Amino acid sequence: MLPSSSASAATGNALVIRASGPHNAAVNPIVAAASATVRRELANLTQHAHFDVQAVAETPSELADFLRAAPRSWVVTGGALTGIRPFIESARAAAAPVVAVLSRRSDPEDRSALDYGGLAVLRASPNQETFQAAAIASRAGLSVWDPRLNSPGTSLDSVASPLSPRERRVLELTGTGLSTKAVGRQLGISPNTVKFHLRAAFEKLGVRSRAEALMAAIRRGELSV
Repeated sequence: MLPSSSASAATGNALVIRASGPHNAAVNPIVAAASATVRRELANLTQHAHFDVQAVAETPSELADFLRAAPRSWVVTGGALTGIRPFIESARAAAAPVVAVLSRRSDPEDRSALDYGGLAVLRASPNQETFQAAAIASRAGLSVWDPRLNSPGTSLDSVASPLSPRERRVLELTGTGLSTKAVGRQLGISPNTVKFHLRAAFEKLGVRSRAEALMAAIRRGELSV
């Protein structure tokens, strides 16, 4: 659970929270993202910063429902800018503070599009102190923009769950042009099991097609050309 802050001090560009006791669970965040992989990463990030996740939303409408039920909540979202914007707008409509973790570097014009109070925008993989400071700032109604967003950096994709050996092998065989049935015959599994492994790989890689999955796996170094 989030420690309360009886005192705080600036360290570099981050605010360090000094714990003295528990906060009410009602102030804990809702994690919201379309991708299950990103939701897991955001939940881990939030918990490592000593916040308890009170709910997880898969769609902007689901987020809106949670915010109506718990109006004191704040939101943690993440991923590509186009994907997170609907979640930010749902939170903004409910006057809920947001910490948004972008999955890649951002263009300068993105800042003006997102620059309003109660929103902290961070580059992927922020450290614990940065995330805590962003949460405090957004909940105080401040606008925060991580200056590192305008330079190359780590993306959420790079810290996503690795493919299992079976998922990697299924993708590898798929890349040779084999059909689902042919892949199943070669591995001694059913076509439905092949599809199951492909769906799991798609989710981990944040893609929707076999071609996209192959390219993403190659970029991540999980498959070689």
